[in-house]
Amino acid sequence: MDQLTSVMMTTLADSARMYQHYDSEGIMTDVSKQQFNQTLEVQAKCLSSILAQFAK
Repeated sequence: MDQLTSVMMTTLADSARMYQHYDSEGIMTDVSKQQFNQTLEVQAKCLSSILAQFAK
C-alpha cells in the first residue's frame, strides 16, 4: 500500500469519527449531515478507485 492510500484511509476514518462525535453532541443539523455525507462519499469513492488500481 502506498502513502496516498494510507492518507486517504486515515482521512476517511477521521471524517467518520468527527461525524460520530458531532452527531453524539447533538450539534449536527440536517444540512450539515447531508454535506458531511457527501464528503464521506467522495472520500470513499476516491479510496475505492485507488484500491481498484492496485487490484489490477
